Amino acid sequence: MNAFLDISVLRQLIKDCPPEVYRQSEIKTLKTGEILFCQGETSQYVYIILKGNLKAYLCNPLGAKYFLLIQHAGQIVGEVETLLGGMPYIGTLEAIEDSTVLAVPQPMYERWLSEDHRFSLYVHKLLCNNFYLLIKKSAEDGLYPLKYRLMNLLGYLHGEDGPIQKKLLVETLGATEQSVEQILGELTEKGIAECRDGVIKVLSIDLLNKEFWLS
Repeated sequence: MNAFLDISVLRQLIKDCPPEVYRQSEIKTLKTGEILFCQGETSQYVYIILKGNLKAYLCNPLGAKYFLLIQHAGQIVGEVETLLGGMPYIGTLEAIEDSTVLAVPQPMYERWLSEDHRFSLYVHKLLCNNFYLLIKKSAEDGLYPLKYRLMNLLGYLHGEDGPIQKKLLVETLGATEQSVEQILGELTEKGIAECRDGVIKVLSIDLLNKEFWLS
């Protein structure tokens, strides 16, 4: 993860924020699977992720999901809608593990940006980082085969805390469970990874990287 996403940096920014901003903000806790906000809801708060991981996705009218990205501790969500004047949330944000966020009312968020140059720079970097990741994902979804994208994602998630859930992998890749299981079967035969009870474990990151570049 990029250095500027170090949660200790964000905690210091929160500690130094204008007193009125802190007084009007509140801590919220989310259980695994709980929704922070839904696509289309009118935005009222900006949320700062203090602990845990949340997944962002879009839904079509039939309920099909299109995964966008995983938001980690240190990220700020809902800021785009706020800076555009309170637009509806563009996607849904769901906790994939027990998480904690700081809910900042929109007027206070704008005040914080205007009064704290360091915080404004932090937010600017976050926006650039997310824009970069979304462009990269869009390109990979269109140009690379499923096996390549699956192994790339496995390598990324292997470096994060917590187990790798097969369900999350399927949603992230926008693939069928059968297709993902077929590739995981190949990786299991080669001693690269294994899947038990819906949890994937990378057995050898070196073999995974080698297979990745050969795919």
